[in-house]
Amino acid sequence: MTQVEVTVPAYALVNNPIPVSINLPGGGARIRMQVIYGEEVMYESVYNILKSIKIDISDILQTIVSVKDRDMTEISFCDDSEQLCEYEIKLTELFNGETELFSGKYIAVWGGVSKFFSRNTSIDNYIEYKLSGNAALTTRTNGKIIVWRETEIVPLKILGSPDLQVHIASPANHVYACPIVQSSKKLAIYTLNIPEIRKKFFSDFDELPAYLSFLFNGVLSFILVFTPGGVSANRYLLRFRNSFGCYEQLEVTGKAELSTQFDSEESFEYSYWDQDVMDYAASNQRKQGMVLITAETGFKDRDELMFLRDMLASDDIYLIDSSGLKSKVLVSSEDFKIPAVIEEPVSVPLKIKFADTEQSYSPNPNDGILEVYPGEWFLARGRINAAGLVYINNTINTI
Repeated sequence: MTQVEVTVPAYALVNNPIPVSINLPGGGARIRMQVIYGEEVMYESVYNILKSIKIDISDILQTIVSVKDRDMTEISFCDDSEQLCEYEIKLTELFNGETELFSGKYIAVWGGVSKFFSRNTSIDNYIEYKLSGNAALTTRTNGKIIVWRETEIVPLKILGSPDLQVHIASPANHVYACPIVQSSKKLAIYTLNIPEIRKKFFSDFDELPAYLSFLFNGVLSFILVFTPGGVSANRYLLRFRNSFGCYEQLEVTGKAELSTQFDSEESFEYSYWDQDVMDYAASNQRKQGMVLITAETGFKDRDELMFLRDMLASDDIYLIDSSGLKSKVLVSSEDFKIPAVIEEPVSVPLKIKFADTEQSYSPNPNDGILEVYPGEWFLARGRINAAGLVYINNTINTI
């Protein structure tokens, strides 16, 4: 039987190369390689290997893993069914029949790191690096301290072992043992509902912590520090999928302008025969338009500007307005220029284009008469106030 040496990363990110290195110390052979997920063979090919070969299987594994945004009400949950997968590499020699040479199981996770990071660090495996330190799947920082504006707080995904135990400590030394649904896999992705955890500290301990320390199996993983959001009448939130598949939010507080871009006017015009005047007349179809917002991000520090670059590269972005309504958008910055050395906060211009082209228009679902009125107003004969409500001065409805 042919001697074979195989090297495959135990954990890998599918948006980076995942090399399968095959070395034959004793000489060449005809070998079939299979990538198996569950009971299905996802990839199969035969290679005539003289001595060694390296095969990138990342594009195959990208078809297996995926990430979706999810509304969350519970404190935590384990959701690793789609974002990571356990797969098998099998090698078979094809000579006088079939002889199995190698079989091994590995884990692939949705996401990727930059080429700059890969070339300039000594980290062989990023997943193992995250598990040994800051296990949060955020692109804000790799350090132990993660700074969040209060307006940007969202559920946070973390990497963990199947037997993960999470304890969260506050500045007042209150400790909350976060319930975790255990996973059956060697590696799991958990989601911690940070807004609900802060509410838990307020309801159970009468404390609204300015920071929280997260300990995984008794070891400090990271500290979340909460800072006030910017004060602005032009507040928008951009919710996006980051490079690790975790949905995060970035607030936009600078001056904003809203416009509608219509297709060419000429494409909607046509002539018709007007029987009343016995001649042709011009008319038009309903126009299709796309809503566009041009806005300044508001002043951001160095870490936030690096975080902004991840948002601009994202393939899944949503705009959340002041009423909480969410719309899929395309975000770009035609003039993304920041100082090489950032000594003071910088604002960046953004172009936010709604993904849908509309030809019909409707008021927002929460427009119109308020469900809860300030004061005691009645829909009755009388005067119209500033909110457009008809009311009378006395407290008796006389309709």
